Amino acid sequence: MGLLSKIWSGVKDIASNPIQLVTIGVAISTGNWWYVAAAVSTAAYGNYQTRRMEEKAKAAYNDSLQDRLTNALTAEEPYQIIYGQAKVGGAITAVLKSGDKDQYRHIVMVHVAHEVQEIGEIYIKARLRKTF
Repeated sequence: MGLLSKIWSGVKDIASNPIQLVTIGVAISTGNWWYVAAAVSTAAYGNYQTRRMEEKAKAAYNDSLQDRLTNALTAEEPYQIIYGQAKVGGAITAVLKSGDKDQYRHIVMVHVAHEVQEIGEIYIKARLRKTF
């Protein structure tokens, strides 16, 4: 975000607050330009800090969702119900071997415990492997 857009956001904040707007109008009419500059820069800085804290909160929330993408190998896994679309990990229910020397391994995973319309994409190690 550039300097001009920060200043403009400060001006918009002041314009939305009638008390600050009247105070700035009086300062302009009396020639106190330093007050106008201080008010605009303070509002711009406050707006910048608010957006920065919102971005940090959003990042912290998204980081807390990472546990949904893990796969679990447990004896009994709770049902997972999905509304809409979501990236989720699965519950490993079986590991089977095949081949003459058991060289192939097949992993059976349950991702949801209900009927779904489609499985859109399959990710393995955070890389897209298959699109249906």
